[in-house]
Amino acid sequence: MRKAKKPTRKKAASKKKVVAKKKATKKVRCAAKTKAGKQCKRFTDGRSKYCSLHKKR
Repeated sequence: MRKAKKPTRKKAASKKKVVAKKKATKKVRCAAKTKAGKQCKRFTDGRSKYCSLHKKR
């Protein structure tokens, strides 16, 4: 049976931090096509129509 670890100050303090709210974005599938001709299964960040893998740099 494992003993429960006591939370350290660092961990206890991090629980109190307020996390910035992310802007709710709609999940959008990547518009790129794979070599097999199927649609990419990844999702975009909501600002682009391509995922990070298919964005042109």
